Amino acid sequence: MTTDEPDMDAVVAAVEKAWGDRSGWTIDKREDTVGLATIDISTSDGEGYLISRGTEAKTVHIRSSSSCFAVPEIFSGGGTW
Repeated sequence: MTTDEPDMDAVVAAVEKAWGDRSGWTIDKREDTVGLATIDISTSDGEGYLISRGTEAKTVHIRSSSSCFAVPEIFSGGGTW
């Protein structure tokens, strides 16, 4: 717990630094559609994580994906749902 507002951009940067030199992983640093610092961490076999500063104070968003994640047959591998 911190007494001051944490610098969430620094938290995202720390994750980037911790994963930046891991063998087999690729990092893509960018800004999302509203300008928040975002990094995509992925492997060539389809495992991926998207990490960004949250839109609310003191939050970081972490989203994951995998090519082996089973979804109901009504979904397809592309497009929007």
